[in-house]
Amino acid sequence: MDIEAILRSLNSWGRYQVVLMISVNIYGTILAAIHLMSFIYIMDTPLHFCKPYEGFNMSEAIPISKTYNNEITEYESCSIYKLENGTLMNETTSCPNGNEYLLSEGESTVVNELGLVCENMLMANTAMSVYFCGVLLGSLICGLTSDYLGRRNVFLTASILLGITGIGLTFTESYFTFCVVWFLTAIEEQILGKHV
Repeated sequence: MDIEAILRSLNSWGRYQVVLMISVNIYGTILAAIHLMSFIYIMDTPLHFCKPYEGFNMSEAIPISKTYNNEITEYESCSIYKLENGTLMNETTSCPNGNEYLLSEGESTVVNELGLVCENMLMANTAMSVYFCGVLLGSLICGLTSDYLGRRNVFLTASILLGITGIGLTFTESYFTFCVVWFLTAIEEQILGKHV
C-alpha cells in the first residue's frame, strides 16, 4: 500500500477540514473545559449564618466567632443560641430555622439551593467526588465504546448527551438528581476530551 499516493489523492486541507477542525476543537475542548471548571462556581459555599428567631436580630441570637479590637468581625455560621420561653440561653444549637446566605441579587449556587452547609457540608464534597468518579469511568469506557461503535458515532452521541445533561443540570432540584446528572456530564466530557 502506497501511503504517499493515498495522501496525494486526498488533496490538501480545504474549507471543510478547517471548519471541521475548528468546530470539533471548540465543542470538544472548550465546552468540556467550561464544564470541568464550572464546579468552582456552582459548588462555591457563600457566607451563611443561622436565620435568627422572630423578634431577634442577628447580633442578639447568633454567637460571635471572631472579634478584633472589640469589634464584631464574624458570626458563627452553623450555630445559634437556644430559645426557651422567649428567652435566649447561653447554650447553642444548630440552625432550627434554616440558614440565610449573603449573596448578591440573582446569585445562586448549588450549595445554597440544596442547603449543603453545616451538617450537610460533606454532601457538597461528595458531589465533587461523584463528578471525578464520572471522569474516571468516562476514561475507562471511552476507548472501548470507540472501538465497537466508531469514534465519530461516540463523539456525536457524547456531544448531544452533554448538551442535554448540561441543560438538565440547571433544573435539578434534589441532591440525588444533581449527583446523577453531574456524574453523566463528567462521563460525556471525558469522552469528548479523549476524541479531540
